[in-house]
Amino acid sequence: MRNIDEFQFVDIESDCFDMLIASLTLWLKGEYRFLFTDCLGFQVNPNGASPAERIVIDKGDIIDNANKNGMGIHFRYMKDVDVNELVILLDQYNPLMAELDEYNCFWRKNYHKIHRNHYVLLIDYSAKESSFACIDTYPTNRNFALPNEFILQNMKRFLYADPDKKKLIKYPVEDYLFPTIKKFSQTSEMGTIWDRYDWFIDDIGLNFDIKKEIEDFSNIDIIYIPFIWKLKNISWSFVQFRYLLDYLDDDKLTNIEKKISEIRKHWEVMINSIAMSIIRHDSSVSIENIQDYIRKAVYSEKLLIQELSLYR
Repeated sequence: MRNIDEFQFVDIESDCFDMLIASLTLWLKGEYRFLFTDCLGFQVNPNGASPAERIVIDKGDIIDNANKNGMGIHFRYMKDVDVNELVILLDQYNPLMAELDEYNCFWRKNYHKIHRNHYVLLIDYSAKESSFACIDTYPTNRNFALPNEFILQNMKRFLYADPDKKKLIKYPVEDYLFPTIKKFSQTSEMGTIWDRYDWFIDDIGLNFDIKKEIEDFSNIDIIYIPFIWKLKNISWSFVQFRYLLDYLDDDKLTNIEKKISEIRKHWEVMINSIAMSIIRHDSSVSIENIQDYIRKAVYSEKLLIQELSLYR
């Protein structure tokens, strides 16, 4: 079994999936920041039932980026695997990363409160106890165990890494920046990314009602309210892009990092204003202010893309 004594979680701003992939990649390949080559973007689903459902996080395929750099990550669905095969795979590729519905995670605050994907690591198996030793992202607990029955009933799928032995290759700066430049220049059925932002800003003006956004989620932490969670993921994506720029270590990118900080500030001010309205039970949050913060963020994003385009 692969020894995980030196495995540690990386301290990054992200959801648990990205954080675990980044942690595994750092442990097995010695670096993770290249994973965020394609983390920026914005999509909308006009058929969503609420503003939260109409936001589509477009942060690229972190698994694809990992595998392009030799991580050898494979997915398996539990319907195709029994406990014996799971134990064999754990013995070969420790740890396994399990996908669960947080609604069923009895050890977490959101147990029986909200349906959303959550990920934990399986790190060992006890035949005597018929259970898997696990690590969660928060709170972390190395003595945490999940019985076989729970795994069989609740684990949707899992992944494992079988990395190659090749040393990471650092490519020219423009190779890492091109996916973002390309994404922001493409056109979809909803137009350009700027058209999609304009559509969403208008949609908020017409349809955003903070009472409706929180009415089914009054008993969970604010950050997990779907509308807030989607906005936080957008905000985090700019921090993750800064991780990539730090990895590239190019003096020419200093001005870009300043623009990223400005974009992040606009998103965070907006998120905090909505969160404070929720905390104070004040449903009169200014829609115009929310729209204005988004417009400011989008304007700064346009300047960012203009700067990045100089690297083509």
